[in-house]
Amino acid sequence: MELYMNNWILHIEGLGKIKNADIEVSPFNLYIGDNNSGKSYIMTVIYGLLNIRFYDVRYKIDTATKEYEKCCQFVESCCKLQDEDEIHLTREETEAFNIVLNQILKDNKQEFIRTFFNKNIDIEKISVSIPYKKSFVISVRNYGDDNFDEIFLFDKVFFCRDTETTFYSELAGAGMDSYGGKTDYQYIISYIIESMLKCQFCNMNRSRITYLPASRTGFMLTYKTLIASSVEDKFNLGETKKNLLTKPCSDFLVRLSKVVAEDEHSLNFQAIIEFIEEHILSGRIYISSNPSAEVSYIPKGEKKGLPLYVTSGVVTEITPLLLMLQDNRMGTLMMEEPEMCLHPKLQWILTRVFIKLYHRNTPVFITTHSDIILSHINNMIHLYGKSNKEKLLNEFGYDEEDIINPAEVRVYQFTSEKGATVIQKLSCQSYGIEAPTFQITLREMLSQLEIIEGEE
Repeated sequence: MELYMNNWILHIEGLGKIKNADIEVSPFNLYIGDNNSGKSYIMTVIYGLLNIRFYDVRYKIDTATKEYEKCCQFVESCCKLQDEDEIHLTREETEAFNIVLNQILKDNKQEFIRTFFNKNIDIEKISVSIPYKKSFVISVRNYGDDNFDEIFLFDKVFFCRDTETTFYSELAGAGMDSYGGKTDYQYIISYIIESMLKCQFCNMNRSRITYLPASRTGFMLTYKTLIASSVEDKFNLGETKKNLLTKPCSDFLVRLSKVVAEDEHSLNFQAIIEFIEEHILSGRIYISSNPSAEVSYIPKGEKKGLPLYVTSGVVTEITPLLLMLQDNRMGTLMMEEPEMCLHPKLQWILTRVFIKLYHRNTPVFITTHSDIILSHINNMIHLYGKSNKEKLLNEFGYDEEDIINPAEVRVYQFTSEKGATVIQKLSCQSYGIEAPTFQITLREMLSQLEIIEGEE
């Protein structure tokens, strides 16, 4: 399985302890290393970029550059397309849109960061490098209105090599009044830039980026009180001086309340939900149909549910993930410290869940301190290239959704050095990833053990 993603690179300078960083996004992403070193900062910025609307009136767009003019020329050619015609972006056009994007980021960097973090945090530079992707296709669709077309950006993905069948992944659509000559070029340009960033991270079918913060247990147990308080105090969880949460956290709270209240749930991840309930929870999560929509845990073999506040930590930690998997619009998973409250065996099993999600075209971002998680990923990377893979899969009780392609894994180590953070991209080879942050600590512990044993 290959996602054919647009693996863009985020460049950051002077954000908190992070002096300089280049982070490439990929179908499977791990951020490991020291506490308080900026892993959540990077996750928050990526989350913000995947959710941002560049056409927002708060953001300035410089329309006087030659690159912006080149983008306008491309949009003009799009407006001349007939129904279902296609046009590909050239390498030069992709570069022009990338330059316009980075100019917007430069001119609005403080406003972007304030929106992401709900706080004014200094940042020296933020930019993105978008690679040229031949499979980007612009197409126009008319839905019956003679004077109104809709422009779409597609990503052409080859899912079946044997039959060479081409499938189009519809990324996004933007209306345009092409016949009347009233097309807003700035809006279409913004929409194309957003689609380039979001390619395979969210699409029309599953558009939501799910962020599960490290404090998810506390939110899970108190989200109704927090939401009610926000309404009573008449403030928006999105943007307000009174809101003390980052955008990912406030979005998570709002999303959680909506998922719990929904009557119908998606079957997209039903097999994965059942896997979690069987192998991690040993029970299932139940949402009552009464107006209060109470969430409870029913242990395996029992009929009566338990309120979450009397269940174990593993239940309250995993329940938010299960609830989000029931939402038919989950397109990307971003999760902080998934190992919280989990026995090493359960961390191992949960890592299998992440890899299964990756195989369902769901990009995964994880911050973690767990060498168990990394060790299992290494095993599955190693297994990916083995000639006797099928035999070993059967022996371990695994299937093809348990292994992972090392070419689609990105691992970054965050290390605190003299009050600053050094971010290092770790090499991912056929045998896996070597992570010094874990090995150094283990070697120090073994060294102490040798000294202790050597003492009389």
